Amino acid sequence: MKLTYLEHTAPGYEDLADLTFVVKAKRLPVHSQLLARESRVIADLLRSLDQPPTWRSPFVLEEGAHFECEVEELLLFLNVIYRNSGDSAAPASVAEACAVYRLADFFDANRVLERASGYLRQPPHNILTATVGQNSPVRWLLVADRLKLHEFGKVCLTFILLHFDTLCDDPLLEDLPAALLLELLRRTHQRVPKTQKPIPLRALPSHFPMMQ
Repeated sequence: MKLTYLEHTAPGYEDLADLTFVVKAKRLPVHSQLLARESRVIADLLRSLDQPPTWRSPFVLEEGAHFECEVEELLLFLNVIYRNSGDSAAPASVAEACAVYRLADFFDANRVLERASGYLRQPPHNILTATVGQNSPVRWLLVADRLKLHEFGKVCLTFILLHFDTLCDDPLLEDLPAALLLELLRRTHQRVPKTQKPIPLRALPSHFPMMQ
């Protein structure tokens, strides 16, 4: 397995890796301080250790115990972190976008999300239709809101309305900010045909107690 992300490091830097991801028995050495600058989850994890990891005694993050993903997905995520080169580090396909966004969200890596956001500037309907089985359109709406991609967010909202029969039970609806949830609720009742389901009130989060 070729560790392509390490090609973007200085000569000899690979030997200083002090953190190791283990996925399907594959070991991916990384540099804790680099990841800690990008990921709040990794930064918090390092602060919780009694002793900082070293290249002689690296800390091991095992799939299942700490995270869930495929080797290829983690490689894509690490490529974006190590390349750190703006739009050239953006995902090149729907599959790559799904992997990068899912792991960046899991590891709370905001700058990775921002660097990869160039992918979302292509026709958004193509992304949504291609990823229905891989990533929830509601998740894309959350990403659009987080990155202030207003046009993409509008397309996501319309897409969710058009497919609301299948998306109304998506648990991610509970994660929508109040303003987005109210807008979705309003447009569901005003624009969606009467044969479709309105947003169930149980989907409304705790900041709408009067509507529970």
